[in-house]
Amino acid sequence: MYTTERFYGLSKPVTPINVFASTIIKELKIAIRYRANLIGDFYEVLLIVFSFYIFGSALSFRTLTEVSGSGRASSVFIFFITGIVLVLLLDVALWTPLNSVTNDLYNGTLEYLYSTSFPRYSYYLGTIVAAAIIRLIYLVPIVIGIAFFGELSQEVIFLSLVILASMISLVGVGIIIALSAIMWKETSGIAQILGLLFQFLVGAFIPVQSFPVWLKWIAFLFPQTFAYDLSRYYAFKTKWPTLLPVEIEWMILLLSIPLYFGVSIYLLKKVENYSKKGGLHLI
Repeated sequence: MYTTERFYGLSKPVTPINVFASTIIKELKIAIRYRANLIGDFYEVLLIVFSFYIFGSALSFRTLTEVSGSGRASSVFIFFITGIVLVLLLDVALWTPLNSVTNDLYNGTLEYLYSTSFPRYSYYLGTIVAAAIIRLIYLVPIVIGIAFFGELSQEVIFLSLVILASMISLVGVGIIIALSAIMWKETSGIAQILGLLFQFLVGAFIPVQSFPVWLKWIAFLFPQTFAYDLSRYYAFKTKWPTLLPVEIEWMILLLSIPLYFGVSIYLLKKVENYSKKGGLHLI
């Protein structure tokens, strides 16, 4: 049990659930207060979808010839739009904790957060969930559009599960990036490289099936490769030729969740010990 804090003379327990819920409420209030950011995000998503709609009418991939005619829209557009949904949601899991650390550092609250006794993991989870709720406002209609243009039925349920599992698996990675920024200061370059890897090398915009063999083996090192592959498998009504058997791809994706969470919890303990010994005021 975490220590209690006094609030208007009353004793209030500081639990992981309390911190998680309070963080979500705080982040949503900030988002509503600064509506310009919401409007900007909305137009950004519209611009991305429109841009890839244009690309879809101009580009072609060898792999997509096997699934042509599987819906109302072109196969290239369905390929791109599923990648966009995953990219926009996975970016929330990857970068929200780092943005939170940056904001806390700017506001001068970072050391306070690590000098008080409260569940910091719940704090990071709360920021991610709040950002995901906001992003889903734009992305749910897109998923509905995928179901319509791809003429999906029960496949949309499995597609949604792939998206959910992919985002959960990257929550741990996002927290690892944020904690690395606290421990080793300048990690923005590494974070940008990871962002590019999680977009292009894992098949967000180019089918991994089209990669040369040596590059495929590198892509196989990232569980998100199979998240994109599974999303196309269901978006194309199970006609998409997967890299590995579907069951194995699901297993790899799900096993990555406890792996990333375990590493992030370990690193959080190191950051907490670091803050107790040296403080964070020199960051």
